[in-house]
Amino acid sequence: MTSTVMEVLQGVIGERDRLQQEVIALTHEKNVAKQMYQGNMRLVTSQRDMAKDIMVGLESQIKEHKKEMGKAIREIKGKEKEEGVLRNQVKFLRDALNKENLKKKEAFEKGRRSVEREISMSNSYDSLHTAEARKRRIEKALTLLESVAGEDCTADFYKDLLKQLDNKNLFKSTFSDHETFQIYHELGFSREKLAKLKSWYRDLGMIDPFSSLHEVKKLEKEIGSSSLYTITPKEVMSHNGDKKTVTVCQMNNIQAYANMCVQRLVDSEKLILDDISNGISVAISVDKGGNDVKLCMSIADVSTPNSCRQLIPLGIYNNDESAEKIKEHLGEVVNQINNFTDVTIKVDGEDVKIPVSQFLVADLKLIYDCLGHTGGSSTYCCPYCFFKSRQKIGNHEKGKDEKGRDCPLRTEQSYKDLSRLIVKDDRMNVKFNSEFLFKLIPLSHVVPASMHVVNGCAQIFGLNVLKQWVDDQESLGSLPKKSRKLEKETQKQKVEIEQKIVQTSNALKDLALLKKIYTKIDDGKTVTSRSSKTETCATEMCVFIDNDSSQLLNRTTIECHGCGGKAHAVCCGIWSEDEYLMTRDPSVVVQCWSCEGVAVRGIIQLCDEQSIDLKNVQDELQESFKFVDTEFFIIVRNVFRDLVETNDYRTQFWKGNGLLRKELENGWKRNGADMCAFKQDFDGNHIAKLLKPESIDDYCSVFTPSSKLESMKSFLIHLGKIQQLCVARDLNAEEMDEMDACINICWERVREFAEDMNMTPKLHILVEHVMPYVRRFRTLGKMSEQSIESFHALYNRLQDRFKSIRNDSTRYSHCFRVLLFFNYVSMNS
Repeated sequence: MTSTVMEVLQGVIGERDRLQQEVIALTHEKNVAKQMYQGNMRLVTSQRDMAKDIMVGLESQIKEHKKEMGKAIREIKGKEKEEGVLRNQVKFLRDALNKENLKKKEAFEKGRRSVEREISMSNSYDSLHTAEARKRRIEKALTLLESVAGEDCTADFYKDLLKQLDNKNLFKSTFSDHETFQIYHELGFSREKLAKLKSWYRDLGMIDPFSSLHEVKKLEKEIGSSSLYTITPKEVMSHNGDKKTVTVCQMNNIQAYANMCVQRLVDSEKLILDDISNGISVAISVDKGGNDVKLCMSIADVSTPNSCRQLIPLGIYNNDESAEKIKEHLGEVVNQINNFTDVTIKVDGEDVKIPVSQFLVADLKLIYDCLGHTGGSSTYCCPYCFFKSRQKIGNHEKGKDEKGRDCPLRTEQSYKDLSRLIVKDDRMNVKFNSEFLFKLIPLSHVVPASMHVVNGCAQIFGLNVLKQWVDDQESLGSLPKKSRKLEKETQKQKVEIEQKIVQTSNALKDLALLKKIYTKIDDGKTVTSRSSKTETCATEMCVFIDNDSSQLLNRTTIECHGCGGKAHAVCCGIWSEDEYLMTRDPSVVVQCWSCEGVAVRGIIQLCDEQSIDLKNVQDELQESFKFVDTEFFIIVRNVFRDLVETNDYRTQFWKGNGLLRKELENGWKRNGADMCAFKQDFDGNHIAKLLKPESIDDYCSVFTPSSKLESMKSFLIHLGKIQQLCVARDLNAEEMDEMDACINICWERVREFAEDMNMTPKLHILVEHVMPYVRRFRTLGKMSEQSIESFHALYNRLQDRFKSIRNDSTRYSHCFRVLLFFNYVSMNS
């Protein structure tokens, strides 16, 4: 019991202690809370005081703003009053303007309806024949256009109108992609020229009628695809035993390309065929111009068969012209020609085959070679018959041999039989084991070389005889005296030749130095030049990185057409003055070595080749200088007093130097013909000018009138008429009779003044074989060598255009592609 009371007391005491501790803790919390309350009260009091201060400030600001607002309200009320007045004025003016516009619109609509009624009731524009009537109609149409365009119309409306007219084929204002391609290559545009032209259209706000350059390039890839032809460089032995590279370019598939060309002619309605079953005539033309032999094909059944752009290039190579070389380099092309019998085109969705008749067109030299004949200087010199050469004109009877018998004609079988004979004299000038190069061309389809025949007869029996006449007459006079004028001319020639020799010598020095530098570059032994740090060049193989380049005379720079950067001329293969002058022509393509992809060793080889060419030129110049300085200069020296004036010496001296001869040559020049200084003859264009009747009367006036002179003039006049009848179309019966009569007159006249001269193959062909061909095929000029002769000039221009490309394969590829472009344009334009 006692323990229980004690426990209770201890519990009470413990509870008391606990309560005391809680009281202490609560007292502490009360004190802390009191302090916090007092602190918050102080903070609230300070904030309240601060707020009272702010309120006082704001109230003062509000009072000031109220004063300003009242002032502003008073001003606004004044402005509103003024605005009301202005609004009333604007409303009055707008109403007046609307009334005025309504009146104008009603008047305009009334006029438009009147114009529409007048136009609808009037005749068509094409029926108006006077300029005044058409002008009034155009003014009325412009009035309608202005009403449709609305006010403040820009030029875009009229541009869009023209484009829409173009789309509906009512008015053409733009070119198609193919037309742009044709114009681009017909006019010889370059990328730069076309871009410049398009920029002019854009800057002037005009409609650009041309397609984009991208479309032109796209068509170039299609028309001149590299799959159409193959370029092959070949190593062959030259005549002197040295190796030379022959570049051969040839068509891959003649049959497919011919099908495509005939299809183009049919689609463009340019193929002229009376009856498809009769087939088309195809001329196989071959000739050498410059360094290159060209083998081409043309379709004669068109309006302009003798255009050089109508020629389809089949093969080109830079070697000798002979049947053997043609077989060697273009054997695959010849085989395709020998299997070319027809073309296939689409007509109304169906395949139609058209037979092909082949004709050989070439000069006499290649005609002989292609037939297996030994040539024009042989005993039986005619490729068509067994005519024996070296007969005098006065003794020869037309249609007869040397014994007065009918002259037999050659045939394909006679060529074949004679070629098998062992004894040379028995073969009658047919090569042993020879055969026709083009097996599908019969002898009757070998076209007489009309241009070469007429020009050759005019030169040999006309112009050369005239030169001989004046020389013979001049030789009767005495030797000349010293001429101051002649001395000046000779000195001028010497100076010009000396300048060319110096230029060639400088070019040779540069080439030797270039070879040295490129050899060092190839060996990795170049010594960096100080100038290379300041000079920039697009090519990675710039010669001016070497110290030795300081000795180079040519340091000019040009723009590379490949990368567009600046490069030294010598780093683009421009190594002579003539080549540098050619680069000023925008159409000439110039590329640096890097763009052309030529290796260092290739450049070294080009240096050697160019050096050989320049050395040959230098030798020729030195020989010319020696001739002028010694042989020709004797004329201006007064040494003739010591010479015996024999007839032989006078004849030799006066040959080409007499006053009468110079007067004759001046007469030729007056009529637009200039004689070749080297060959002393004329080209075809100049002979055509000299065969005009008025020209003949002019230059023949230097002679004393005689019967021989009249015969000569008649001969030349009728040769000119024959030349005029060599047109690229079928002849009618009257024209064929006229040509026959002209040939007979030429034969009669030449017998009157040149009876002692020998018959030549060209005169024989003119007299004996031209008319049978004309009577059979009703034409002489429809398939003529004129086209291939013009083709040489076209190809030479392309070679000049790409002359800076030293790699022969690349250059030939560019030229062949452009020839395909020209052919495409000609067949589709």
